[in-house]
Amino acid sequence: MTKKDIKQIFKNEGVQLGAGALEVIEDELRRSVKTMSARCTLGNVKRLTPELIWIALGKPNQFV
Repeated sequence: MTKKDIKQIFKNEGVQLGAGALEVIEDELRRSVKTMSARCTLGNVKRLTPELIWIALGKPNQFV
């Protein structure tokens, strides 16, 4: 997701992003992805597939 994508999503909802808001959103995304990758490591996942995404999301044994 690019900065342009993030800005467009907020624009579509009629919300203006204040100074620094985009950087905070990007930091939150980075943290979420880091957490997801750590869960994959704990779950011994070597290749994340759509069938295993529940591990990265931290949802117990859900099959999609």
